[in-house]
Amino acid sequence: MRPAARIALALALSASPWTLSFSAPRALGARPLTSVVRRGASDAKPSAAEESAPSMEEDAAALIGDARLEASFGRAAVGTWIMAASMLPGQWRSVPAVLCAIASLQVLRNAASRDRLSGGTFRMLCLGLLAGFSAMLFNSGCQVMELTLRSQGVFNVRSAIRVAATIFASVSGLGAAYRALEDHGLPKFKTEIRAAKGRRWLLTLVAAGCAFTAVQQLVIGGVLLFYSRYKAVGALRCFVISACAHVCQTAAVAGPKRLSSETYGLLNAAVALDAVVRLSLWVGTEIGVAALPAAPALVTLLSAGVGLLIGKLYTPEK
Repeated sequence: MRPAARIALALALSASPWTLSFSAPRALGARPLTSVVRRGASDAKPSAAEESAPSMEEDAAALIGDARLEASFGRAAVGTWIMAASMLPGQWRSVPAVLCAIASLQVLRNAASRDRLSGGTFRMLCLGLLAGFSAMLFNSGCQVMELTLRSQGVFNVRSAIRVAATIFASVSGLGAAYRALEDHGLPKFKTEIRAAKGRRWLLTLVAAGCAFTAVQQLVIGGVLLFYSRYKAVGALRCFVISACAHVCQTAAVAGPKRLSSETYGLLNAAVALDAVVRLSLWVGTEIGVAALPAAPALVTLLSAGVGLLIGKLYTPEK
């Protein structure tokens, strides 16, 4: 191709609506006009940096993939909202556990829109949703079979809506979480609870409380999942809420700046709300041995509440 034709092609690419929608030709891997002129004049081979740079097609495919993940997380959130609404008013105490899943989906949806799913926090949430939605999807399949065999043509509308919403949310969330982990890999589990910045003693206590919450929800959720009829709530507690508590632990270790982000503020608020509802079960119980089961919920409320407060009060250093 002649140099004049190459220059015209470069100008056409830089002025195309596709390129402008991503603010610059370089965002999609397009070469600057000066490099096109130099190559046209000297007819030199592309440099190693140019050969290793991602092509426009690869960047466009990555952007389309993130947009699909964002839409999938959004659909899963809609299905989870319907599932939460179907639990009211009879199972209102289970709704905060579902809200934690909605908070996780919202965080992942925002991360997908910003191309941030490679972060350890988001991969941990994806892993929790992958496990939780897998268990919920299997349980919903069993419920469909049970409703079909025992209903004799008469269906409970509320139960049918709940099962349909659970399947819809599970399929969307399961697929999106799997694709995100397939692209970015599995997360690393961090057991450190000693804070490195800020008021270390306070942040260390917050991190320890979050770590305790993660383990406690893992155990309690497993018991509910395998040995009770509240299997969906058990799956959410065992995998999703424990993942939320774990990432809040890592944020407390990192310092107040990390806790001030919208991601950890939303997750801490959701975990704290769940703790408040769990504490409401023990309102009126006399202080003593009978009130001991409320202690884990109190630890969760204090750790998540203090973490949320530290993030809200944080002011960047000038």
